[in-house]
Amino acid sequence: MATPSTSTEENRPRHTGLLRDENIFLRLLFGYADFGYADTCEDMPGPSFRSLATNLPKSSIKDVLLISIDIDTFQGYEQITSDQQFHTGVSLFDCRSLQASGAALQADSEPDSVIKSLQFTIGDSRYCRRAANRFLFGQSEPILLSEVKPRLEQIVSGRDVVLVLHGAMCDFKVLEHLGIDLHPIFVIDTVKAAQHPLGLSYRYSLAKLLEALGISFAGLHAAGNDAHFALRALLMIAVKDAERQTNTPFITSLSKTLRSIALAPRPPSAGELAAPYIEARQKENEERRKRRKANRQAKLQRRLERRNQAIDLAGPPNEMAKQGTESASAE
Repeated sequence: MATPSTSTEENRPRHTGLLRDENIFLRLLFGYADFGYADTCEDMPGPSFRSLATNLPKSSIKDVLLISIDIDTFQGYEQITSDQQFHTGVSLFDCRSLQASGAALQADSEPDSVIKSLQFTIGDSRYCRRAANRFLFGQSEPILLSEVKPRLEQIVSGRDVVLVLHGAMCDFKVLEHLGIDLHPIFVIDTVKAAQHPLGLSYRYSLAKLLEALGISFAGLHAAGNDAHFALRALLMIAVKDAERQTNTPFITSLSKTLRSIALAPRPPSAGELAAPYIEARQKENEERRKRRKANRQAKLQRRLERRNQAIDLAGPPNEMAKQGTESASAE
């Protein structure tokens, strides 16, 4: 897969400091870059981002489709075999869902439905079935290996695409092996994009990044969930970065809108759905154990009472012995 060129650390303008190209790009993408930072993207090798993507009507936000992809396989990423078992997650955030009215900005639908997520399983192994059962954002769809390329290409047809990955190397290898090139105008690795806004000196795993950003998550390592949460993480990274800039009505509105999408309630996991039933069953079992214990104690108590009654009827032991001696003498 051909990847868009980005500038090296040595080529990056001095005034960007610790900024990465991903951060500069995000500022242009969501329209909160100042003029100086906007110009730095023109210094990147390859086609200019600004010349490839137009703005949304009456907005500084670019008219692009963000597509987050995650590919998970236990058979390695160096090659794809005909019987490869893997699952692929695809999540979409269309910047057209952001409606601008002056400085005000809002999503055109409920925050929890703005990100569209899909999961495809390739193979019928236990590994794939488990991923299908863990997918939180709809029904996982089984497809053939030969269908992966046309399905992904159909999803992005006719749009300027920004590819979002978390730790891009392995996913790139699979896309290359499958001959998939979505022709993104830019590739954002959330591992790198998070470092400057969060002040990180090392790279976070997806779980640790989501925790740092305050995003509730579940079911990681099912590719559909990973792709979805990586996209939420990207939106929250943009929020953190925007809030470091000069406060303006637009940045305030942008941060509020993107935050509401990134932090929207997620669907409950299968374990969370089952928790009340498991808790009720555990409570019922505990009550059953208590009843059995109480029954055993009552039975023991009755047995002791019958024994004591038998002893009382028989009289004291000494009296019984005396009666026995007297009977023997009389004989």
